Amino acid sequence: MFYDCYALTKLDLSNFNTTKVNTISYMFFFCKSLTSLDLSKFNTKTITDMRAVFLACRSLKSLDLSGFDTSKVTTMKDMFDSTPLSSLKLSNKFRFIGSDSQLPVPTALTPGDQLTGKWIKKNRNSFAHSPAGFMREYGKNNMTAGTYVAEIKEDRLWGDAPWSFDADSGTLKVESGRLENTANSPWNRKDDKAIDKKLIKKIIFTGAIQVPNNIKNLFANLKSLTEIVGLGKFDTSSVTDMSGMFAGSSALTSLDLSQLDTSKVKTTVAMFSGAISLTNLNLSKFDTSNLTNMGGMFSGCSSLKSLDLSSFDTSKVTTMQNIFSGTTLSSLTLGDKFKNLGNDAELSAPGKLNEGDNLTGNWIRQDGNSNGYSPNDFMDKYGKELKPGTYVAETEVLKWGDAACSFNADSGVLMVGPGTLSTASYTPWNQKGAKAIDKKLIKKIIFTGETKAPKKSNGLFKKLTKLTEIEGLTNLDTSDVTDMSEMFYDCYALTKLDLSNFNTSNVELIVDMFFYCRNLTTLDLSNFNTQKITHMGGAFQECQKLKKLDISGFDTSNVTTMMSMFKNTSLSSLTLGDNFKFFGSDFKLPKPTALTPGDDLTGSWIRQDGNSKAYNTNDFTEKYGTGDLKSGTYVAETKARN
Repeated sequence: MFYDCYALTKLDLSNFNTTKVNTISYMFFFCKSLTSLDLSKFNTKTITDMRAVFLACRSLKSLDLSGFDTSKVTTMKDMFDSTPLSSLKLSNKFRFIGSDSQLPVPTALTPGDQLTGKWIKKNRNSFAHSPAGFMREYGKNNMTAGTYVAEIKEDRLWGDAPWSFDADSGTLKVESGRLENTANSPWNRKDDKAIDKKLIKKIIFTGAIQVPNNIKNLFANLKSLTEIVGLGKFDTSSVTDMSGMFAGSSALTSLDLSQLDTSKVKTTVAMFSGAISLTNLNLSKFDTSNLTNMGGMFSGCSSLKSLDLSSFDTSKVTTMQNIFSGTTLSSLTLGDKFKNLGNDAELSAPGKLNEGDNLTGNWIRQDGNSNGYSPNDFMDKYGKELKPGTYVAETEVLKWGDAACSFNADSGVLMVGPGTLSTASYTPWNQKGAKAIDKKLIKKIIFTGETKAPKKSNGLFKKLTKLTEIEGLTNLDTSDVTDMSEMFYDCYALTKLDLSNFNTSNVELIVDMFFYCRNLTTLDLSNFNTQKITHMGGAFQECQKLKKLDISGFDTSNVTTMMSMFKNTSLSSLTLGDNFKFFGSDFKLPKPTALTPGDDLTGSWIRQDGNSKAYNTNDFTEKYGTGDLKSGTYVAETKARN
């Protein structure tokens, strides 16, 4: 149509209707001055012949064929012969027909660029190919729709993938390309461009990467490497050897290999060996159907606690020697195609899932649907009576008496189930051996069901200095208790206690029961039965923040001592009943403190309703129960205002 129009410099054919065109052979032949050609709306669905369309368009540098559909084309012979293209834009419906299109070596976009002679997608989003390779591979893998230009020659190449390194940040960037083996990596090359491997902290793969069949030791011994970005861009479909791939990379903490194609891999010997900082490893889609050697694969991964191998098929594996050596896994997930080989896998006893767990050393299904098995028995029996699932450490049941307990060290919560408690010497924090809980970690106790307190409950919660709350005391049956001495002794983090449901009908002793509960501000003893109590010495001693105390239910008819009962308290309100009598003279009741800050006090006690005279502490305690000192609430007398 424009054959030999060699003076034309530009053509805009964007309005051409080409829906019925069958051939465009030689359409622009020898338009040697043509520099601009707009074919953006060209409809080529019916075209069969594209021979020599652009032959000898010697000034045409850029060509947009993104609208071309070549599905019916049968020939492209000499289509691009003698056109010095530097940019070629194609669609996903374009295919090169045959190998005789004569696509040229690309020319430079920018004069002076040093070129490799290969075509590559702009911004390096594809592999680079020679003209013949480009025509052959277009439409496959990452050779998709886009603009293709000349690859610029780089002096820093890993295979044909350009790389750059920022020494300040320790970041190595690798662009799209085909890598060579590790001997030619940026840190192992033997020229002055080599990077000191100790400086590499991060590797970023920015585009599609094709790796060689053997990637043994690819990232091995990069001891400063903390992160690899873009592993999902790796084409590993031809890889057979991943031995030592990350071995000795001791600073790596996380690896996601879920996108790697491992269908042809035969060996993963020591693949992660010595990756001592690795805590997160995603192998959820690892295809091991052709794997034969897994020896030492995870050896020395001492920080790895959880491992999901549910996708692993070990039907062709001949050795797992030392696969788990030097690991202390707390969770291991296996699938129905995993089988152990021999007894040299070196699986250790499982580690704790939760700090504070007491372990038996056995593995057990996390859902509880198995018995506990030693590491050797577990590996031997997996795939037989042991079925697919997640396996964890079997915990030794912690008990307080016969009540099952559990402790979460992170929250500091001790859960106590139904049962009968043992005495203070055998609480979960006073037991001997590895099962004992560090009492300094206990912040809260929860009684979850009906629990019977021991007859001797003296010192039951003694010296739990971090305990701030006890929940479920209504579940604690104290009907048989005779001794509550020192029960909450030195629990100085407690701020409130509601013991209104305690059955104290058999209690004889409450010596130092709340001694040094110095932060206790609320104490409910409203239903306390004290008919059998003989000793109340020090019961509230050192309760320095306790301002109000209602012991109106106290019957002290059998009490023989109250020594230091109120010593170092700061009561501003004291409620007493008809059956209360102060015994002796050493109970150390102090002068009352002000109900309202700023009140000017006389130092005497007086009924809050005004129905008594004021009495100093000695007279108040000596005469209580006589005259006008009857049951009621007593507070500090305030001085009259002038």
